[in-house]
Amino acid sequence: MQSKKTYVKTLNRHYLENKIRHATQADLVLMLYEGALNFLNQLRNAILEKNHTVKDDAYNRVQAILQELQNGLNMQEGGEIATSLGSLYAFMLKHLFEANNNSDVQAVESISVMLQELREAWETAMKEQKSVILDGQYGDVYQKLGPQRG
Repeated sequence: MQSKKTYVKTLNRHYLENKIRHATQADLVLMLYEGALNFLNQLRNAILEKNHTVKDDAYNRVQAILQELQNGLNMQEGGEIATSLGSLYAFMLKHLFEANNNSDVQAVESISVMLQELREAWETAMKEQKSVILDGQYGDVYQKLGPQRG
């Protein structure tokens, strides 16, 4: 028989899997931003607590999310905005690497501020687009910039 803790973890995993499966492209980007912010906070705390195991795990997760955001950009249709976001993600990845290697809490916090601003801008764009649903789909911004599913 499962312990209560294991049962709750299983329920949470199933909930998250279902949420991802039914998410729009825009929702997925928002979830990636939120995940990155969560792991940046874990990285910051791990640096302060000198917990190398958690630090390494959090670093790897943030790095993977930033790479996914970068790789998911539609550079052909996204134009200048996609190019700028790609450059910003590359900048964050470079500084994340340096922050991790130097255990630099301030650098981690700087990346968090940038990501929080992107998250807020994305959420605002989502709200604006949801109010103008076209043919049952979100507007062009998500299809041009968001991760490509297929």
